[in-house]
Amino acid sequence: MDEQIISIRQIQRNYRQLINQAKKTGRPVYLGARLKKEAVLIDAESYEKLKAKASYSGPVWGEIKESLAKLRKSGKKQNLSKFIYADRNNH
Repeated sequence: MDEQIISIRQIQRNYRQLINQAKKTGRPVYLGARLKKEAVLIDAESYEKLKAKASYSGPVWGEIKESLAKLRKSGKKQNLSKFIYADRNNH
């Protein structure tokens, strides 16, 4: 995948073109200097999808980690999915 880094000067000259590129391709445009990524430009639709995924996966992952810690403390050998289900029903 092409990960070209766009310089500050290029951003100043071609900001509209870069926005259109992000919208058209749905791929991020990396912004930075001296081959160092400093920021990412993405289209609004991709951003909203990322935001929705982050809000969905964040709490779920937290629940899994919490359940794993409880399972380890209990010392029991048990199927993780059954343990999570039982743990959820106890709250």
